[in-house]
Amino acid sequence: MNVTWLRQVVMCPYCSFSAEVSNFKLRRAPWKFRFYTVSYLQCLKCGCSFNYYTGTSPGGKRCEFTSRIKPRPTSRRTIKTKDRAVSLITLEKWLKVAQ
Repeated sequence: MNVTWLRQVVMCPYCSFSAEVSNFKLRRAPWKFRFYTVSYLQCLKCGCSFNYYTGTSPGGKRCEFTSRIKPRPTSRRTIKTKDRAVSLITLEKWLKVAQ
């Protein structure tokens, strides 16, 4: 997808660092969501990632905004032992095998 940056200033939603889009690290190739072009960017100051939406609405209004990315948990149900963290699903499988 060919995206041209026209000296757009973007503000990081986490640390409020403002710079041109080219000053942020592009984490993934831009993709289309409805009439928006979405870019997955990483702030070089704080290291947090966010989505940057830009596009023109069907009514002809230019829109651009950022949204935070909620971090995904690695495992919802884990038990921490001295050696490592074990998920409850894995623990249940081990107990079934032992029986």
